[in-house]
Amino acid sequence: MRRRDIPRALLASAAGSALLPEISRADSARGAPDYPRTDAEISAEVTPTNTNFPAGNVRRYGAGDGHTRDEVAFQNACVASNYVYVPSGSYLFNAQVNVDRSNITICGENSGKGAASIRLARVAGAGAAAFRWNSWATDVRVTDLAVLLQNPGARQIGLRFAELRRARIENCYIEGHVEQGNDTSAIQFDGTGTFTGDVDVENCYLTAHRYAVDLQCACTTVRILNCEMYGIGRLPGTIGVKVSNLCAGVLISGNTFEGWDAGVYTEGCYIKQIGNYFEDNTTHWRWVRGVGKARIWNSSFGDICLSGGRPVYPSNDVDSCMVFGQTANFVDNGYIEASRGFRERRRGFSLGEWTTPPFAADQFAGSSAMTWTVKPDNIETYAYTVVGKTMTVSWVITGSVIAGRVDKALQVAIPGGFTPNHHVRVPTGVLSSGVYGIGIAEVNASRPRIYIYLTPDRLTNFNAGRADVYGQIMFEIK
Repeated sequence: MRRRDIPRALLASAAGSALLPEISRADSARGAPDYPRTDAEISAEVTPTNTNFPAGNVRRYGAGDGHTRDEVAFQNACVASNYVYVPSGSYLFNAQVNVDRSNITICGENSGKGAASIRLARVAGAGAAAFRWNSWATDVRVTDLAVLLQNPGARQIGLRFAELRRARIENCYIEGHVEQGNDTSAIQFDGTGTFTGDVDVENCYLTAHRYAVDLQCACTTVRILNCEMYGIGRLPGTIGVKVSNLCAGVLISGNTFEGWDAGVYTEGCYIKQIGNYFEDNTTHWRWVRGVGKARIWNSSFGDICLSGGRPVYPSNDVDSCMVFGQTANFVDNGYIEASRGFRERRRGFSLGEWTTPPFAADQFAGSSAMTWTVKPDNIETYAYTVVGKTMTVSWVITGSVIAGRVDKALQVAIPGGFTPNHHVRVPTGVLSSGVYGIGIAEVNASRPRIYIYLTPDRLTNFNAGRADVYGQIMFEIK
């Protein structure tokens, strides 16, 4: 069974019916508590209909009693208390609940006995949200609620916020409708006003929507963490997390994206993805420039792509995006820097940095019976560098001495214990007994030495006396 197919029987019952037996028991119980009307209720002109429940409990205002419209009860609870408690059961909203206040928690029961489930009816209207904040709000928490949006074509929304600060949306289940006309949004941030920021959407299960999380206009420091987001078979235009061109500083981490046209789609910049899991999406993520964006700075670290379409992101000389992990290791228009350099696997030196080996007299020799004496004072340069399988050796040796029976080649040991993979020949500078010329330096496959010849035809003997050699050769190593 696919993860998105988790049974939802507790969410499918008709609104209100599951609550009636329990309400009856509460009403008829001997010694049932009686919670008097609070000052906040009096100030808000809210009259409880069932004082067996404390202030803020939606049943106190008639939710689930079979007579009062549930959205009215919820609206009264939100007006009369900064802590709204939703007992386990099913509720039906025939209209949007406008919360429009700060410093409020809306909390569903999470006791293992069931879910607090809310179904938004079609009569609520096109674009309606189960809960909506039409104006600026802060210190908002919504947790442990289930919202069902089962009205194709109505473009309805689970939770909608105008401009939100310092808020948490946790452990919510929001489900759309499973069909081609999918047009719902689970959570929408309008980002109007100045900006929406310091908001966490965490441990939520969002499934069967056009957009699971829609960040519009200016949203910053919004964190989407450890959520399960499932689309409907890659329907075109469906997106797990959608980020507008005015957004920046959004963190998307530890989430699962499966079955979307695009798991993440962003026109914003400075978006950071860390450790997300992508499976069976048309495109796992797509980073593009939004309107007015001259460049974008986005990054992906440790995202896992199991199957589906590869991510799409800029690869040019302007945008500055980074992708590290299973998908790719890619840096565009940026720098990677380590104070101690980089080392390749099984190498004891830093990548691309020059190394001078310790002096040893046998590193320098003549061919046949010719001797070549090189002392430490004669060496101005004798160094090498390795990048991948490419080795470069440079040498400047002056005032050395050739003696014995002269011959055609001087030999310099290839440092580091490396050997060439191919024959390479390059021009090099030489001085033999006062005569300067252009000779040849070459390496041969599997031989650990560089051979220096006085002339390009390799047929001329060196002269006894002083010898200067200088040059550089690059070759592939084994």
